[in-house]
Amino acid sequence: MPAGMRAARLRSIPPLLSLPMRHSALLFLVIAANANAQAVPNETEPVLDATSFIRPALLSGPGFTVDPHVEIRGYMARFTLDTPVGALHAESVEILVDRVAELPALEALESVTQSEAFLRAAGGSIGSTAGGIATVLSKPIDTLAGLPAGVMRYFSNR
Repeated sequence: MPAGMRAARLRSIPPLLSLPMRHSALLFLVIAANANAQAVPNETEPVLDATSFIRPALLSGPGFTVDPHVEIRGYMARFTLDTPVGALHAESVEILVDRVAELPALEALESVTQSEAFLRAAGGSIGSTAGGIATVLSKPIDTLAGLPAGVMRYFSNR
């Protein structure tokens, strides 16, 4: 058969699926694949015993206890510490060791913030701030006039 006749014959054969039918079939396949992917249940992340990760001596100490149930999130063990300052979270064994080592410092900070000297100093700071605000509000023009001199004093001391 000559080449010209063969090309004419191929053009006369109708395609198996028209263009809108091809689009519909493709859309159907995409929807079916998506529905199948959503039908697969997700695996829940496990909760394991803390003793499988850390020494039993690290489970509790002065001022803290570690929750015996450890959540595994994305291959990382998430520990929860119960302390007098509240619940603390550690995302790995190394961070848990750091948090336990930081607890004495947190307790010292807590005792300092409760001391009478700290409360007096904080009260004095609040009083001086309130006095400065009162001066600005009672003498706004004098404040604005003295602003450039104050900026110059600030930078000359640096």
